[in-house]
Amino acid sequence: MLYNSRTQQRLMPYKNPDKQREFQARWCREKRKEGKLKTTTDDRKKAMVVAAKSVPCAICHETFPTCCIDMHHRNPEEKKYEIGDFKRWGIKYLEEELEKCVALCACCHRKLHEGLVELAV
Repeated sequence: MLYNSRTQQRLMPYKNPDKQREFQARWCREKRKEGKLKTTTDDRKKAMVVAAKSVPCAICHETFPTCCIDMHHRNPEEKKYEIGDFKRWGIKYLEEELEKCVALCACCHRKLHEGLVELAV
């Protein structure tokens, strides 16, 4: 049996893996309610994307809610993956990918792909 050297509490209270998972889920729920659970990597990555989208559109310079902003890759040849797949990749890779992008409102993004507007360099 493993013990925490500081508190002398058992680290693995159950030998049965199902009971262990149940214990861990219950522990996480309690810590979340208490506000003591650190944010997960997914939460940090989502916050990074929201921060990148919290700027005015690069073409029309209007401010929109983040749900109306798309991240457009300046150079499509440098694109490694979609920003929407951020949960599948690490924080470092997401940062690198966001640096290659510019925030556009949905309307300007569609116009850009149709060739109706151009992105200033």
